[in-house]
Amino acid sequence: MYKLNNDKLKLPLIICLVIFLLICIGTSLYYGNELLLGDLELNNNDDVKYLRAAQTLIDTGKLTYADPNTSTVFIMPGLVFMLAPFVAIFGKFGAIVAFRIFSAILQTFTLYVVFLIFKKVFNSSKIAFVTVLLNLFYVANIYVTTLLLSETIFIALLMNLVYICIFAVEQKNKKLYALGGVIWGISVMFKPIMLAFPLVVFAIMLVNKYTIKEMIGYAIIPLVILILCMTPWWIRNYIVFDEFIPLTLSSGNPKLQGAYINYDQNPSYKDEIDFTGTGEYGNELMNNDTENRRADVVIKYNLEHNTSEFIYWMTVGKTIENFKLPFVWYNLYNVGYSLYAIVHYIFLILGIIGIGISIFSKEFREYKLKYVLIALIIFFNIVHLPYYCFSRYVYPIMPIMIGFAAVTIMYIINRKKE
Repeated sequence: MYKLNNDKLKLPLIICLVIFLLICIGTSLYYGNELLLGDLELNNNDDVKYLRAAQTLIDTGKLTYADPNTSTVFIMPGLVFMLAPFVAIFGKFGAIVAFRIFSAILQTFTLYVVFLIFKKVFNSSKIAFVTVLLNLFYVANIYVTTLLLSETIFIALLMNLVYICIFAVEQKNKKLYALGGVIWGISVMFKPIMLAFPLVVFAIMLVNKYTIKEMIGYAIIPLVILILCMTPWWIRNYIVFDEFIPLTLSSGNPKLQGAYINYDQNPSYKDEIDFTGTGEYGNELMNNDTENRRADVVIKYNLEHNTSEFIYWMTVGKTIENFKLPFVWYNLYNVGYSLYAIVHYIFLILGIIGIGISIFSKEFREYKLKYVLIALIIFFNIVHLPYYCFSRYVYPIMPIMIGFAAVTIMYIINRKKE
């Protein structure tokens, strides 16, 4: 399933992947801690907070985040548990370099899986190869390997999950369903929104004409495995916080920020909003509950008084926020951020055209699995709309969007040949 066998583009693909790997590692080594999010002494941003949390986990066995002395349920535990072995083996500072090299290797493997996905979906090594080639020029793919965030691990889990699910559904293979369940369970430990991933699997089942009985029968397998994966987290949360917390209690703040039109938390109508009875601020649990309640009040007010503007903001407006910029927070190589944005827009435009071509062109009409990838893009956008939206959240599906840009390019090339 993961082998290329005698694919004619095997050697060019390997060369591209090796070049990509070397660029990622070289970038991390060249910039060093300059790309680190936060100060190691101040612990004032995500990278350094996760690094400290990994050290605290090793020292005390407690999962913490903002305060090393207080157990947290503000984050999912996946990244901290991934960082912990690196800190234990290489030390706090050595872990930064080691984890970045690991991320570069993992990201390279992810691009290989993206190649396999597009080869499978469109039965074309050429489209798959152009997909990888274009992804080499998407700087965000390199940038994320320099961070101590979950992006590289999560995107690897996501692409492998999509690829395995395609074969599991197509072959009705229970072992692959079980494997998909394991990856699904692990991915939820990094990103809570993955709990809704079965909606994408449902799209694959529809393409393969499953009956309702078959859908339910095969869905039970990964569902049971997900429960087994999540049970330790549920038990821990109940023991520590004395209540059932299925995922995290971190949705309040992004929901509250997203409830304000254009993220303006000081609008002209602010004094008209009554927050009485929404609670007070205190610890993480209180803050989350208060901000969720306040978000509901803001949403209700906007629906009543700014109906059309608010509906536009929660749909089109936030979709634009998700895709309007590449996920790059540093001007790598001093080429100018505007160039990254231009490349990003080119890929988006070509990708949207490619989606249209894949749906309406006779050349691609027989490839029904394309709807799975389209469903994945739509899924990632929709699940984030209720919250604060920006480029980081939809970055994991950009390689898929770039793949549709490759569809456009190959379609144009084929037309010219004809």
